[in-house]
Amino acid sequence: MTINTKYNIFVDYKGKFYTINKLKTFLKNCTDEYITISVSGNSYIYQYKNNLVDLIQKIKKYTKFKINLKTNEYCILELIPSVDSLEITLNNDIIKDFETINAKHQNVIYSVMLPPVKDPDIVDLHRYYLNLQNFLKRPLILLENNKSIFKIDRDKLLFMNIDFVSVEDIMGNYYLHGNEFCGYDLYCNVHDLWNKINADNRLFIFGGALKHYLFPVIHELRDIDIVINDVGIINELFLEDFDIRINNDICGRNMYFILTNKKNPEIMLHIIVTKDPEKFILSSQYDVDQIYLRGSELFSANNELIISNIQEKKATLLNKLSDRDLSMFHCKRLLIECQYKNKLLKKGWLVNEG
Repeated sequence: MTINTKYNIFVDYKGKFYTINKLKTFLKNCTDEYITISVSGNSYIYQYKNNLVDLIQKIKKYTKFKINLKTNEYCILELIPSVDSLEITLNNDIIKDFETINAKHQNVIYSVMLPPVKDPDIVDLHRYYLNLQNFLKRPLILLENNKSIFKIDRDKLLFMNIDFVSVEDIMGNYYLHGNEFCGYDLYCNVHDLWNKINADNRLFIFGGALKHYLFPVIHELRDIDIVINDVGIINELFLEDFDIRINNDICGRNMYFILTNKKNPEIMLHIIVTKDPEKFILSSQYDVDQIYLRGSELFSANNELIISNIQEKKATLLNKLSDRDLSMFHCKRLLIECQYKNKLLKKGWLVNEG
């Protein structure tokens, strides 16, 4: 049972984020049976109670909408006034006390964010989600991960008989958060961003993002590392959607840019501008980093071996430092490589330096 609403009002601990006139205009444009109030923030209560009560009273005063309250904050559950439906995103506190929540609130729906992995990996988890729904004794909604580079095919999940909400569903909604927004104004679609980067053969994708692309269950996506040979590409492709900060190599050998997404600052691109991107990548410290994705194709000296080592988390030093061309790297490359080796070891990699 998914509450079918495309209209959402954000409330958080900082304040109301709406005016009466904007609220009236937003409500006037709503065409659904339900309107959703999304409550976010942290574990502190702040002004939640006053804000929620005030907002719910106004909605009931001006309209006949049913109200769906959506939150992942356990402390909010003690403050909730009368609403028609409650959607709770699962976390450890919620799971621990779900029986108490079910007893206090009859119309409860639980939701869970899917991991950022491929379709087959989600299908492999179907028994877990079915058991989770049975355990909770309430309907469960699967939320597509809006930070995933992989697109989930809704049809492949139909056999699970569990409701699924896609990124497009979320981005197609309307939100009141100070002003009125469409979801596309508020959220970055990471899947579309990845496709844009992956399709452009001027961009060389390497590092952690490439490892995640190959084996998302094993390797987490943090930032997207890219090498290019023309600084003009950055403004052409990313100026509109990213804040761009330059962090020059003090040795003057390369240009290094950090790009932060304007809609979601957690989404970052690290871009290195160098004369020969392929040579830069293939001169990396370990074999598992001497591979890149360009124009949706993988390139390396030995794709099969390197991909196998990435899957098994085995990094091998192919050439000693003195045998590699370090002319395009940072002048403190030795220190950087020592730090990188320690980073791999902390992540559980087996490092073979012969």
